[in-house]
Amino acid sequence: MVASSLMGCTALVTGGAIRLGRAIAMRLAERGANVAIHFGQSVAAARATLADLAALGVRIAAIQGDFSTNPQGAARDLIAEAV
Repeated sequence: MVASSLMGCTALVTGGAIRLGRAIAMRLAERGANVAIHFGQSVAAARATLADLAALGVRIAAIQGDFSTNPQGAARDLIAEAV
């Protein structure tokens, strides 16, 4: 089965700097999606993930944020920044 292209799409992956979130971000980028990753405190991991995403030739962004204090406001801000 041939994977469909996500060229021209933008994906926002919460927890995208490490583990499963990173794997999802990488797979989306491999399929052509531009990717914004959200991360909490994993600054070094976010930088490494961004470098790997950039190597795939897609547009990238990293957005640091904390959902624990104001989840709805943080989610709105995150989406606005990613788009």
